[in-house]
Amino acid sequence: MKIFLVILYVFLISCASHNNPCGRLWLQEVRRVTENYTSEYTGLDTLIRIDGYYYRVDSTGAVNGASFKVSNEGNFHILYIRYNDHTKIQEGFRNDRILRSARGIGGYTLSGDTIKARWARRFQPGGYDIFLQQYVIENDTTLQLIWQLFEPCMSDGREHNPVRNETFRFFQYDFNTR
Repeated sequence: MKIFLVILYVFLISCASHNNPCGRLWLQEVRRVTENYTSEYTGLDTLIRIDGYYYRVDSTGAVNGASFKVSNEGNFHILYIRYNDHTKIQEGFRNDRILRSARGIGGYTLSGDTIKARWARRFQPGGYDIFLQQYVIENDTTLQLIWQLFEPCMSDGREHNPVRNETFRFFQYDFNTR
């Protein structure tokens, strides 16, 4: 019985990844989001600190939510797990064994004092979600997430909680030496 269940599970996972409910066009869009960075200097380091990561804080200023890091070349990496301390956030960014569904990757553009990020994350074998977010730069160490749009592959055309008001603060951390 156990062997039958294992075979059935493997078969279902295989079907899910090959017969993606989102379709090939969606997977091509996910590839564009996750693989096509500007790879050119954006000048973001003249506006905010980028030698670490940004983490969501609650009303008391405590660590409470998703964290992300950005580069000067337009890369945007997010850890979409609600860790509540810096040690776990840092391990999450470093550890490749963290669930793929918890990580997102994409790019960003700058428009004045606003960072416009577009990133994708895997939520099941062969299934991906795409997010668009806008962060207003308050100062070199504080960002405000003011808008988010969720683009599910089975979209019903509605915006999903587009208006936000979440604060992200900077934490200095050298990913290259740890």
